[in-house]
Formats: sequence, C-alpha cells, structure tokens
Amino acid sequence: MSGTMDSSASARRAEVTRGTLHFFCGKVGAGKTTAARRLAEEIDGILICEDQWLVLLYDEVQTFAQYLAYRRRIRAVLQATVPAVLAGGLPVVMDFGGNTRNDRGWAVGLTHSVGAPHVLHYLEVDDATCKQRLALRNETRPEGVYWGHVTEAMFEQVRVYFQAPTGDEGLTVRLHDSSI
Repeated sequence: MSGTMDSSASARRAEVTRGTLHFFCGKVGAGKTTAARRLAEEIDGILICEDQWLVLLYDEVQTFAQYLAYRRRIRAVLQATVPAVLAGGLPVVMDFGGNTRNDRGWAVGLTHSVGAPHVLHYLEVDDATCKQRLALRNETRPEGVYWGHVTEAMFEQVRVYFQAPTGDEGLTVRLHDSSI
C-alpha cells in the first residue's frame, strides 16, 4: 500500500510487476544482500550491488568519507541507466543501503521519469541480531561479501545515520522481519 509500511497484497503485486525497482533498507548486518540476491533470483531481476561496484571500481575505499564520495559517482551512473532498464520492462533489484530518507528519495526518483513502480524492502532487525550476523560474517567471509572485517565500532558509526522509513515518504514498503 503506497505510503504505508506493510506486506499487503498491493506491495506483493508490485513485486511481480515488470519494470519495478526494488531496493532495501536495514542496518548493517540486517541481511540486505542476502535478501536482494534471493529476490533477484525469484523474479529474474537485474541485481545491482553497490558494495560490489565500490570494491571493484575503488578497491582503496578505507573511510566512510571515501565511501560517500565514490558512492556519488556510482549513483550518477545508475541515474543515467536504471530508468531505461525499468522502462524496458525489466525488474531491477538494487542492493544498496536505502537507509536514510534522502537515499530512499534518490532511489524512488529513478522511477519517476518512466512511471515505474517501486518496492522498498525494509528489514527490521534489532542491533543485537545485526551484530551477531556481522560477527559470523567476519568469521566465515561468505562468498559475495565485499567489505572486509566490520567491527562493532564501525556498526555504531554507521548506525547513527540509519533512519527507518516513515509513512509520509509515499513509499510502497514491504516489511521483513529478522528471519532473512
């Protein structure tokens, strides 16, 4: 349902619509990458993983400031290409942190020029679970994890910027619990 946060039939219908933009919101360690990969496979969507692009293009990313600068460059490329892909009827699954109101506004802006629908997948996971997942990820280094060791201090540094989506953003939100 547009403007609300639920897993209603309206949100699920948008998920199977061709040319839909799917993007994710959740704290570090919430499971955004896992969920994005599963969804892209389920709907035969084009998966765009911001972390993968950052590491492959800018392997020297060492600080949060560098991350923000390089992310702006990547988003400029996405802004020039994603609308055309959506207009062509292909679903796009963006694995990137839509974790602030501005990030989500940017993502939805990709859909406006072509009138494509969107779904924000919100992974509502508590801090303790995120930290447990990060510890496991740090230990096992599963395939497809693009960042190195993420410490609790790094988690806390990034967490302060996190903003949960609100109903006044006009988003189609599908809420996911911690079971991802």
